[in-house]
Amino acid sequence: MVTANHDLVLRNWFEALLVFLRQGLAQPIVQAYKQKYASVNYMGVMRETLKTATFEPDPAMFINEDMFLSNLDLSACFTLMLRRWDDVFQAKLGRPGKRNIERLKDLRNNWAHPNNANSITLDEVCSAAESAIEILKVFPSQPEITQVREIYQQLLQLRSPDASNVEASDSETTSTTQVIATNGEFTQEDTQLIHPVVENMEFYLEVIERNGRTNCLHVPVQQGRVIVGRSNSAHLGLNDPKVSRVHLLVVKNGTGLFLTDLRSANGTLLEGQPVIPNEPTHWGIGQVITVGDTWLILRRSSE
Repeated sequence: MVTANHDLVLRNWFEALLVFLRQGLAQPIVQAYKQKYASVNYMGVMRETLKTATFEPDPAMFINEDMFLSNLDLSACFTLMLRRWDDVFQAKLGRPGKRNIERLKDLRNNWAHPNNANSITLDEVCSAAESAIEILKVFPSQPEITQVREIYQQLLQLRSPDASNVEASDSETTSTTQVIATNGEFTQEDTQLIHPVVENMEFYLEVIERNGRTNCLHVPVQQGRVIVGRSNSAHLGLNDPKVSRVHLLVVKNGTGLFLTDLRSANGTLLEGQPVIPNEPTHWGIGQVITVGDTWLILRRSSE
């Protein structure tokens, strides 16, 4: 049970870190291309940069900048940076920046590989957070760097209960989650993540629109995690203007289902009570989540 909870927390923090990293990189990448290729079609340059012998980007992605940003995933962000590094990003980020991007790309690809999805280690997540902070520091006025620093604080707590506020010390916002660790293992004080084991249970998210229409579509929680949001790249896309583009992370493990509000603009309610951002919270069968003007009800396949 302790090992399962430890793995769940690591995967939750790493998933959230990658989401915030994508949010922090997307707009600066587009602005850098726009500035560098002001005299030509910068969207066309980005399309050619993403194109390979075996991959042709969806033309609909390049209709306008908003469409491009909503469909730009983290892997594409890394590709756009590394393939045009010398021309577009070298002057701003330098050689250390390139090493950080390459490290983040390797960690992300290793974690995303089906055979390695559960093998992410605390040291690897810490390394990813440190690299993300160094990259995001270059781009001013980004709330994402505060969010990544908060994640880094949680990782330091996992590494050592007495860890100091090394890189996150200049952040005024500190998450209320206090994870207690002893020799790298969780203690029973981490009660928030300990629940009865639910064997072989299949979960579904029932979507109900608050305007009076009921959407009968049942979306299964596939591969243990679902991103909920308004973005076209979200696993569960919601056509609700009050929902953030990347609003909510839902994670399944052997102990049940957990949700994490990803610092959404309008927040998330569980049974009418606000969910603390960035903090994994258990979601029980039949409980209602409110995001924007939409309800999400947790069901299981036998219902």
